[in-house]
Amino acid sequence: MNEDLQGHNEATGKAARTSLADDAYTPDPEYRAIRGSDDQANDKKDRRKRWTPLIFILLGVLCLAYPITSTVWNNHQAKLVSRAYENQVNKQSQELKDSYIKRAREYNATHTGFPVLDPYLGNVAPDSPEYQEYLNVLDQPSGIIGVVKIPKIQVKLPIRHGTDHDTLNAGAGHMFGSDLPVGGVDRHTVITAHTGLPTSTMFDRLTDLEIGDEFFLEVQDQSFGYRVTRIDVVKPNDPSLLGREKDKDLATLLTCTPYGINSHRLLVTGERIIPTPQSPAVDGPQWSWWMTLFLIAIVISLLIATQVARYTAARRKKEKEEESAEGAEAPDSLAELS
Repeated sequence: MNEDLQGHNEATGKAARTSLADDAYTPDPEYRAIRGSDDQANDKKDRRKRWTPLIFILLGVLCLAYPITSTVWNNHQAKLVSRAYENQVNKQSQELKDSYIKRAREYNATHTGFPVLDPYLGNVAPDSPEYQEYLNVLDQPSGIIGVVKIPKIQVKLPIRHGTDHDTLNAGAGHMFGSDLPVGGVDRHTVITAHTGLPTSTMFDRLTDLEIGDEFFLEVQDQSFGYRVTRIDVVKPNDPSLLGREKDKDLATLLTCTPYGINSHRLLVTGERIIPTPQSPAVDGPQWSWWMTLFLIAIVISLLIATQVARYTAARRKKEKEEESAEGAEAPDSLAELS
């Protein structure tokens, strides 16, 4: 009897200890829900921390890629606009083409007193009768009066009247006060375009031209070739080198310099080549030094992003494996306690 009672008490005590152990290590449903939500929040926070560096790197790549992409696109568009002008001219009658050239030469012959003012200082009065008369010469429906081609640096830009903001953002401009670009003895035409625009190359590489290089001005169906004879850097308010020279047919390409500072003007002047050589095709991409630097930075950033992604993925995989191992060991611990 005593032995049965003793065995009953031991069994009861063991059951009680097991129940206590289960109660100690089995959280109630509300606790599990709170603990689970905390774990999920911590996991999300950890994931954000792990992927944040990669996101910032990719955003940096997009910021670097935008100027290159937009510049290549805008350069291509300028060539398309120039080609559209050429196609438009080809559809015109020879009589109409000749009349445009004749009218421009008559204008040059009768207008000799206008000063050539710096295009970036805003000194031209666009509402003056003289300027309005100027706009009516070589007045194609497209607004383009010709095309400037510089084979060495792959420049091909449409030329429009004047040098206002919109004109120079879309291509090259003809400087009011200089001769219209139709050639002739005792004539000097000046064509200008921007340097340093963040979304277009324009005249960025005009500094690469040397004495003896050639460039071309194409107006209607005529091509005027010029060989570089002089390269000068002057102050913006110094127009002394932009006037006519006796017995010479000159053209000057003008832009701001130094790059990004724009305190002076670069003048690349060429003298007419007669007979005019064949104008070469200018269809290649324009590529500036800063685009190369940006491209190198993009490649380096992508390599870093790849390494960060690999490290993050490997770390996450290791954490999951550790969590799985801990989960597998938990039932054994409870069994030992019971």
